[in-house]
Amino acid sequence: MRPSSRREIIPISILIALLLLFLRNKMEGKPYDRQIKPFNFCIVGVGNFTDPDTGEVIKPLAPFRKDAQVCAYEDFIDYNSDKMLKGQHYWKKFSGVVRDYANHREAKFDGSKGILTRKHIRVSSVVHIGKESNDLEVSEVLGVNDDTTLAYSSISQKMSENKERIIATPPSRVRQFGIIKETWLRIQRLLKAGRIPTLHGKTAEAMMKFLRSDVSS
Repeated sequence: MRPSSRREIIPISILIALLLLFLRNKMEGKPYDRQIKPFNFCIVGVGNFTDPDTGEVIKPLAPFRKDAQVCAYEDFIDYNSDKMLKGQHYWKKFSGVVRDYANHREAKFDGSKGILTRKHIRVSSVVHIGKESNDLEVSEVLGVNDDTTLAYSSISQKMSENKERIIATPPSRVRQFGIIKETWLRIQRLLKAGRIPTLHGKTAEAMMKFLRSDVSS
């Protein structure tokens, strides 16, 4: 197969709980040999078209094959919409990836030829964004979602907006999000005292999951 006709394909391992749950729902009712199995590998293609129904790029996801290029000729699942699709045109070729790279607009420098100069920026605000290290492999290939990237400034704002709800919710109701009793009681004490707790890492992620849920007292 000529390099220009080969598809841009990435194998990833199925080890992360979020991806396991996602795939389990998609594999129900499918023949065993067409299932993507835990602790195995799957094939992810680079999308080539945007789904008019969702407005998102169609991202091919298929069971592992030693010859990964074969996947472009078989049925696959669109990661973003759960649709079963088939067609070579959905899988971007290497030639398209190289062309996009060459034509990609430079965002950090001014100019397009020769020695470029750095852009000058004016900082209007600073937002600290944390990326959960356990999800880096998956988010790099499949994209970033609300659970893998946290804007810490928004957590403080949302806790302030939901202060009464947090104070009224008992520790037993937030255990499902991974917040232990002692941590939840400390957060409640600080809010009652008129202070907004500073949360990081897994605690910040768990708080955001609680705030997005409909759990209350």
